[in-house]
Amino acid sequence: MSEAATGLEEILPASERTQTIEVVTRMVVGSGDGFKEVEKPEKVFVRPMPGRKWAKSLSLVTTLLQCIPQEGVSFKNETEMLVFAGALLGQMPDEALSLCAMAIDKEVGFFDLIDLKDTTKIVVAVFEVNKDFFIREVWPLVEPLIPQAKEAVTEIIGQTPLPS
Repeated sequence: MSEAATGLEEILPASERTQTIEVVTRMVVGSGDGFKEVEKPEKVFVRPMPGRKWAKSLSLVTTLLQCIPQEGVSFKNETEMLVFAGALLGQMPDEALSLCAMAIDKEVGFFDLIDLKDTTKIVVAVFEVNKDFFIREVWPLVEPLIPQAKEAVTEIIGQTPLPS
């Protein structure tokens, strides 16, 4: 089926959609001399989520879609994506961080060890890496729960969802 027929862009292989985010974890540790903060550079790999994780995350995704602004967000505009990630973190931090933790194979407490800048990078990467699967597989399940959202999702993600 052609791109025009489906309204979808060609999906890149998962290995090409994987993003590596370099973060610095900070911890306070005790020693004989008292306490000190230590930093540890770490790489976080954001890969497309497999089916089981998507199934576990459906309620989180449905909840997070309520944060979509009326005017939409372009995945191709880095500033808009950062603002959207900030809105998700501000309005629904537990849901956004739970979804991201699941996507990067970390416990949600990992986000207590990194700063907001790194957290925001991870949120944006999780959405970018998983948008194709969301449109093809998850959207048909979620669409009936969110009336008039097809246009918003098309604007936000830059792809037209498959007809239901």
